[in-house]
Amino acid sequence: MKNKKFYLAALVGVCGALILLSLGNWQIERDDWKQEILQRLEEAPQKKAVLLSDIPENKLEQYLYRRVRVRGMWGTGRNYYVIARTNKKRVCYHILGIVELPTKKYMLVNFGWVGHKQFSTRDRYSADFIGRLRKAPKRYWFSAGHTPDKMEFSSIDPQTIGKRLGIDLLPYYVDHIRPDTGKQPVPIPNALSLPNNHLNYAMTWYALALVWVIVFVRMLWLVRRKSD
Repeated sequence: MKNKKFYLAALVGVCGALILLSLGNWQIERDDWKQEILQRLEEAPQKKAVLLSDIPENKLEQYLYRRVRVRGMWGTGRNYYVIARTNKKRVCYHILGIVELPTKKYMLVNFGWVGHKQFSTRDRYSADFIGRLRKAPKRYWFSAGHTPDKMEFSSIDPQTIGKRLGIDLLPYYVDHIRPDTGKQPVPIPNALSLPNNHLNYAMTWYALALVWVIVFVRMLWLVRRKSD
C-alpha cells in the first residue's frame, strides 16, 4: 500500500514537471512566432505600398504589416471605440471607422487614439489613404466583454461589429498612417514595435520545472526514508 502511494506521488511529480516543461516549450514557439512578426515589421517600411483591392482575400495573411493603399468609400456613418488603450501612459480609446472596398467587402480602419468619445456621422465619400494591414486578434472565452450599445469594444472585433451592422467585415483591419499634427485622433506610429518577452517567460517555466523536480525528489526521498 505504501509503495502504491509512493509511485502515485512520483507520477504526480512527473506530470507536474512535464506540464511546466511544455509551458516553457510553448513560449519558445511563441518566441519564434514573434521573431517572424518583428522581421516583417522591420522589412515593411522598405517595401512599396500595395493596392489593397489587388490582393486576393485568401492572400491577405501574406501581406500582414505591409503598407497598403486603400481605395473605396467611407461607410456606416458611426465611430466605434476600443477601450482601455494607452498612449504616453494615458488611458484612452482607439477610434475605428469602416471603409467599403471595391470588392463590396468592408474593413475596419484604426484612426488612432482619442481621449474621449467623439460621436459623429461620416458621410459617404471616396476613401484613398495609406495604411498598415493588420489581423484582428482572436477572441477567447476569457476575453473581456463588449458594450455594443455604447459603441465600446474590448478589442478590434470585426465579427461582432459586422453582425451588429449586418455587413460582411473582413477579419483584418488597417492602421490609418498619416503625419501627427498634434490633434486627435493621434495616429498610430509609422514604425511599429512590439515587445518580445517570450524567451524570458520560457526560462521562467524551465526554472520552475527544475525547482519542482528538486523539491519533489527531496520530498519523495524523505518519505521513502521514513517508510524504511
